Amino acid sequence: MKLENKINLCDYDVMMNGEDELMLVFEKTEGTASDPFLTVDTSEAILVKSLKTPQIAISNIPTILKNILYRDKQLLICELDKDGEPWQIYEAPILRKV
Repeated sequence: MKLENKINLCDYDVMMNGEDELMLVFEKTEGTASDPFLTVDTSEAILVKSLKTPQIAISNIPTILKNILYRDKQLLICELDKDGEPWQIYEAPILRKV
């Protein structure tokens, strides 16, 4: 039986960028994004940066982010380096589980 490789993301911010786009911001995780996507159901969201990196489980989702996840087709993601500077910025399509 294969165990899922998953990171639980509890420390993140949700903010607007200069172009009035909602952005999920957190400290960088392993690997670079390649065909990233988010899966969403009623209890959690999972960010898949690539098939080669651990899945990122997003917990304690604030209402503003839940509304975006159920309304929009994609979410802007910004990962920060140890100095708090943008390391990687990408858009992740949102896939909703039924």
